[in-house]
Amino acid sequence: VRHCNPEIDTIFEVGGQDMKFTSFTGDGTVKEAKMNYSCQAGSGQTLENMADVINLNVENSLQQAALKADRVPVIDSTCGVFMEMDENRLIAEGFSKEEIAAAIVRGTAASYYFKFVGGSQHAGDKCSAQGGPPLGKAFLAALAQVTEKQIEAYPHREMFGAWGQALDIIENIKQLEAQGKSCESAFRGWDLVDMPFEKRRVSCKELFGEKSCGVRDCQLEVFSIEEDEIITGGFCPRGNSESAKKPKTNYVEKYHKIYEKHFKKQGCLLGELSSLQIDKQETVTVGIKRSTATLG
Repeated sequence: VRHCNPEIDTIFEVGGQDMKFTSFTGDGTVKEAKMNYSCQAGSGQTLENMADVINLNVENSLQQAALKADRVPVIDSTCGVFMEMDENRLIAEGFSKEEIAAAIVRGTAASYYFKFVGGSQHAGDKCSAQGGPPLGKAFLAALAQVTEKQIEAYPHREMFGAWGQALDIIENIKQLEAQGKSCESAFRGWDLVDMPFEKRRVSCKELFGEKSCGVRDCQLEVFSIEEDEIITGGFCPRGNSESAKKPKTNYVEKYHKIYEKHFKKQGCLLGELSSLQIDKQETVTVGIKRSTATLG
């Protein structure tokens, strides 16, 4: 956004599931930056859930209906659940669809600004909004009303995250070239659309065999593009792999190898106990349980 306007000192960013807030000092240094990690009240998903109740579309019909409202009823904006309960109350009290649309749009904007951002003490003077929900004129109007600030909205603001990343990469390439270094792109090219692609869903045990912990037996999604294989899902690093050409260290596997090495050296496996010749009168047996904290 500062590529579009270097004077912007505050960014309000609202996504489907996440919310972000960034403020800058005069020289462009990040002053404050935060992102939600739990409650989604004020996010696009909350807005969509509430729009579905009155059969409106977030991108179009909800925005149009909200702008036609003669009055804006107040709903509880402290929690997504309470907001949805209040929406049902407005329906029961006979408010029009336009008024309810205005209430939930303003309620979502208020939840984002007051509950997440923290109010006016965090915002600067030159504010910009980006993300999916700020594409709507009603949401921008509501955000301007609750913040009491002029909100600047630039084209393609729903893609600013990706655009900013691209600009950062270009800057890094220029710096490398200035140092006389070469840079090779990992971009596959537009031929990617014609490359063989496969997606399958398998269990962790089916994919990794004995290396699987066998406790949860997570369901993993495996994406294959030519020779590359990407694994997602699950509760441990096995379900968060990178490209097959650039594998990351699998610390779960590394831990188990070290553990088995020392366990076999100092003791024996459970299945081997019955084969041991032990004089019970002269020997004290100490058992080490292989679960919870012991296994990690």
